[in-house]
Amino acid sequence: MRPGDIAGKTRRRMVAELIEDLVSTVRRLKAIKAEQATAVRDRGSSLMSRYGVGPDGAARILADVGDVTRFADRNRLASWTGTAPLDASSGEPRHCRTTGPG
Repeated sequence: MRPGDIAGKTRRRMVAELIEDLVSTVRRLKAIKAEQATAVRDRGSSLMSRYGVGPDGAARILADVGDVTRFADRNRLASWTGTAPLDASSGEPRHCRTTGPG
């Protein structure tokens, strides 16, 4: 596309600059994701082998939880992360829910 008027040329230049910015941002994000994956693997974690857990999620979990051995058992970890099931029944049948993150 080769616009002839000044407005068209300006729009074309602005779009080209935005595309360059986008390509640069995507490149930086890929580099960050690769760094996170390396850091997670270097820590000896197998979190990324779980379905749906990528470098971002694994790094966040490791950063938030820290050393998992500080929890006496899996139930204490679940309680701390807000994923422990809570009784949400007011009668029969009985069912549970989780508190969710935070």
